[in-house]
Parts: sequence; structure tokens; C-alpha cells
Amino acid sequence: MSLPSREHQNNAALFKLARALMAVEAGGKPLSLAEKRDAFAQWYEAAASRQLLREGQTRDDYLVEFMNATQKAKTPLGESPAEQAWKRAQSEPLPPEASVFETKEGKLLVALCWQLHLRFKGEPWFLATRTVARLTGRTHTTAATWLSALCQLAVIEVVHPHTPTKATRFRYLKS
Repeated sequence: MSLPSREHQNNAALFKLARALMAVEAGGKPLSLAEKRDAFAQWYEAAASRQLLREGQTRDDYLVEFMNATQKAKTPLGESPAEQAWKRAQSEPLPPEASVFETKEGKLLVALCWQLHLRFKGEPWFLATRTVARLTGRTHTTAATWLSALCQLAVIEVVHPHTPTKATRFRYLKS
């Protein structure tokens, strides 16, 4: 599942492999360094047999990429931080800032942002408007408007604006 299907996907594929290994660890005992290296070796051999490795990059280059991916990966494969935060937002007490809204929808959006803040320990987190739309049942343009309003209300702030390949990174301001 983490093998590239065409050229120039190796970095993303190695990151997916790292997240898949995190999922294995989440289900039981932590993997040893030797087990992680074995998983990488299997990945490398399969990618090489498909001739999808970049010319000029060595096995060591890919091993370094993989080790960096294991350090940077924060969420096991198959788990979405936003979906986890949404579930907690619906079941845990609302943060005080949710009182700015009267509707359950507005309160839950604030709670979603609060739960992401807690999940990422105050570090910036990303939240795509399409994810908000899916969770709330609204359109992505409405979700973008609501997130913008949360910024204007000083509940959250944009730390890094979106790019063509990355969602906007936010930070929760109240606590």
C-alpha cells in the first residue's frame, strides 16, 4: 500500500510507510529499529523492482528519507486527526470560547479547533475546509467563511496560509 505507483512519489510513499508502521505500533508493542529497517528493505526492493527509484539516488538516500519520515509522522495511517478531534468535540465539554455562538454547529466548530489544539499540544495544526464541510454537512465555501470568522473573533489564527499542496495551518488563541 505504500509503494509508489509512478515516478516522483517516493517521498510520499516513504511517509505513508512510516505512518503504516505507526498504525502497527498503535495496535500493540513498539517496533524495534531492526523491524523498521526490515520494512524499509522490503519497500526498497519492491520499489526497485518496479523501476520507480530516482536515478542518482542511492539506497542510503532513501533510508535517510525513511528515517526522517518516521520521526516526522505524527498520525498513524488510517486515522485522521480532524475526525478524532470532531468525535471528542461532540463528547467532551465545550471550551469557553464556544459561547460566542448560539448554534450547536458553531459551538462544535470551536470545539473542533480546541481539540486539534490539544492534540497538537499548542503547535500549529492543519484543517482543510473540505474536511470541515464533510464533518459539518456544509459546503467547503461555508466552512472557509466560518474559519475566517473564527480568525476575526480571535479564537484561531492563520499561522501558515494554504498553498497548492498544503492546507492552512492554524493555532488556537484562547485557552
